[in-house]
Amino acid sequence: MSESHLARIATDAAAAGRLADAFADWLGAAVAAFEQEGGGWTVEIHFDATPDQTKIRELVQGRAATPLSDGPADIKLFGEES
Repeated sequence: MSESHLARIATDAAAAGRLADAFADWLGAAVAAFEQEGGGWTVEIHFDATPDQTKIRELVQGRAATPLSDGPADIKLFGEES
């Protein structure tokens, strides 16, 4: 079985749709966007190989209409959630 990687981005509904579309187009990655129970949205990006975290952060900041609430630190790779 091959190793896979997951990036999660916490954002709002409008940005979630734009980010999901953009990552699917730019990276050809499997992407899902969904609403959280308490409000807010999460975008998950699944990678077959270790992603370039800097590139992901740059793409997120450039694609969102406004910066994410906590900036690039909103991106958490699987295993880094805290």
